[in-house]
Amino acid sequence: VATPNATRDESTYQRLTLLVENQDGYYNLLKIVSYCYESPEAWAEIPAVPLSFIKLKSKGLIALAGDLMSRFGTDVTSGRDAQAIAYIENLRQIFDSEHLYLTLQDHGLDSEKQLNQFIIKCSEKYNLGLVATNNVHYIKRDGATAHKALRCIALAEKLQDYKENYCPTDKYYFRSSEEMAELF
Repeated sequence: VATPNATRDESTYQRLTLLVENQDGYYNLLKIVSYCYESPEAWAEIPAVPLSFIKLKSKGLIALAGDLMSRFGTDVTSGRDAQAIAYIENLRQIFDSEHLYLTLQDHGLDSEKQLNQFIIKCSEKYNLGLVATNNVHYIKRDGATAHKALRCIALAEKLQDYKENYCPTDKYYFRSSEEMAELF
């Protein structure tokens, strides 16, 4: 779920993964994902749901926050710690410590190491659990080249000219439980 803070300015959007804990959560998630389609005023090219609405529908949901490619991750890696902490504090007003977790990822990027250190400190400060996750864009590691080729086709770019910024390593595949345990 992309969550705009107070405006329709996409630079203020946050990524927030919501998991269903029970039947109430399932129905609340349906309401959240339908939010942008219920009125012309709420519709946007990139669906976004305000945190105020998520707060109304948070019962039965578990939230995961901390993605490197989110505004939170960008804030941390750009030295805007106060903004990142403000976002965590906003989430803590919606979800208790049993329903809000911070995510750790390791795709071999230095920026993730910096973000993970910050997330661990926030976890300790706010008594929030940690979840090791992986951003998956292809099933097996050897799918990285095909993924890059598909991105080039989608963007009408030549393979030799393409600079991958979103998935710059070959570690955006579905890792096994054993691989994840070994990383963390």
